[in-house]
Amino acid sequence: MKQRLTQWALVTSALCLLSLIALLLFDRAFLGVTEPMLNPWLGFCRAVTPEAWQTKGNILLGLGWLFSGVVIYSMLIGAIFVVSAEGIKKLWGPEKEAVENE
Repeated sequence: MKQRLTQWALVTSALCLLSLIALLLFDRAFLGVTEPMLNPWLGFCRAVTPEAWQTKGNILLGLGWLFSGVVIYSMLIGAIFVVSAEGIKKLWGPEKEAVENE
């Protein structure tokens, strides 16, 4: 269990770091690709944030929403990656042991 959590933290950190670097380097293309993915997260942020804070030009709020969305999606993708890697390992594990025993 501890190994899976460590793998999840490493994968999440790597994905988040790469996503933020891509955001800085390729801002327009990055937002064009990720905007459809972030729409559910931004809708949730709009529902939770008070109306008075949602003024046009509130750059810090928008950046907070964007950064938190990148972190949340990195965590979800990292969890899916670790769980699927464990599933593949379990699926192919018995075949390896059978070949080694022969």
